[in-house]
Amino acid sequence: MQIVNGVPKSARITVSPALNRESAAAQLTGRGPIPCPGPYIVTPERIRLFAELTHNDHPIHHHDSVARDYGYPALVAPPTFAAVVMVKAQYDAVRILAPGVAPTALLHTRQTLDIRRLLIAGDIVTTDIRIRSIRTTGEYAGVEAQLVFTDQHGEIVQSSSSSLYVCAPAVSAHPVARPYPLGGVVDRARTLTGNRQTLRSAATSPGLPLPRRIFPVDSADMDTYDALGTPDHYRTAAGPEAHGRPPSGMMRLALTAGYLSSCLGDPAAVARYDAEFTHFGGQRGRAGRPVEIAGRMVSVDGTGAGIVELDGRCLDRKLFIHAHAVLRPPAR
Repeated sequence: MQIVNGVPKSARITVSPALNRESAAAQLTGRGPIPCPGPYIVTPERIRLFAELTHNDHPIHHHDSVARDYGYPALVAPPTFAAVVMVKAQYDAVRILAPGVAPTALLHTRQTLDIRRLLIAGDIVTTDIRIRSIRTTGEYAGVEAQLVFTDQHGEIVQSSSSSLYVCAPAVSAHPVARPYPLGGVVDRARTLTGNRQTLRSAATSPGLPLPRRIFPVDSADMDTYDALGTPDHYRTAAGPEAHGRPPSGMMRLALTAGYLSSCLGDPAAVARYDAEFTHFGGQRGRAGRPVEIAGRMVSVDGTGAGIVELDGRCLDRKLFIHAHAVLRPPAR
């Protein structure tokens, strides 16, 4: 077995159509990471579309010349851009666990994202996914997945963990699989591809509330965002109730990343995002809905690293059970 950056690269796992769900689950939890079909090429067009949909307005996401001025070799993707690749991988894994499951039967409950560096135009991203555990509760299966994103040079650029609930009672429970031996991506996330400016001390004072911002989001934006990561065979026509729904979990996190970039002046300031999502139905007749996001500095240490507590609201409801971001120390 080949080892790249401490991560085992197993052979592709193929599942016969005749394989039952229990055997498929055993494959997923009992072996190494599952290489997802085909690499993902990060292009300037995809970066700009993602940034526009999620209000990541920092100019390094929109203008090549500004990205170069900041020290990057190409246009820079927003911090949560890897969600586009991640969602595709999650659907592929769930499709093996629960063949034919409808997208409405998936519930995304929690997400973490560890950022070693921001993705840039020209990156070719390969995703490995490992199912860490499957737990059954009534008619739902709780799936814990760990994903690692590597670039064309075999370097780990980001990693994430996801908690999903699948309405698939035939999925069997399996013990926790051995996780990736990452050694703590956050702890090593100190080398960046661009030049960072030192954050203003006023913006990172403990206890300081960050300015509240409101982002306009409509159904067309949400449909386009969802289509970026959802495979064609999982897409369904939106019903009337969808036009009043809140944004998906990953779109909420993307809006939050854009919010923090605007507050801190640096999209590379965050090393880790951690959020647990609320879930509630939509309101018919409301095609547009503002998303309100606010934050508060919880702590800052002597190096400038800190934690920001985040709050999001839409349709008069909370978007997160809890959410926070871990700031890396500013460049000196």
